[in-house]
Amino acid sequence: MLIRFDLSQIPTGAAIDSASLELFAEAIEYPSSPAIHCYRVTQDWVEGSKLHEWDGTADGATWISRGPGMANWTTAGGTFAEEVCSTNVAVGQKSSCDVKSAVQKWANGTAPNYGLMCRNEIEWANGMLFTSSEGANAANRPKLTVNYNGGSGTPPPSDADGDGVADGSDNCPSVSNANQLNTDGDAQGNVCDADDDNDGVA
Repeated sequence: MLIRFDLSQIPTGAAIDSASLELFAEAIEYPSSPAIHCYRVTQDWVEGSKLHEWDGTADGATWISRGPGMANWTTAGGTFAEEVCSTNVAVGQKSSCDVKSAVQKWANGTAPNYGLMCRNEIEWANGMLFTSSEGANAANRPKLTVNYNGGSGTPPPSDADGDGVADGSDNCPSVSNANQLNTDGDAQGNVCDADDDNDGVA
């Protein structure tokens, strides 16, 4: 699982006091409560809109590709550096993971923010399903809580949905849609457009 948060509101050079990633497990194909391990990603990638890679044409990162218009991962399955944290997960529960070390590197500018890759312990035999940023229950969506002090610079424009696109430029400012997909070319992106083909029928 790839996950990334917009950290542009944190001033450059801020000292990170704490940073916690929270995930909600919807389903687990394990007989017990397994652990996931999260690593710092070292190559950029594109967020897709498909639930699974096999749901039609993939429009985001896959096991092989980093996304449309981008080269493949250097290593299939994702290219990443050190393990940042690990945590046990259970169905219907939230799990938290200490990601302070990665957030500090991103805030310092010593590493680009390409997010995290979280992998289960037994990749080929078992699967997990976590609520995403588009999950129906907003309380269960991935959450990053950061406490910091110091730093310099003027915070950039607001990004209410945390998709990396400033509200003033976002075609759906209240719904996360980093790829800004807009089939009919109107003022609203597909994720919040009841008539995304502009045929007059919702």
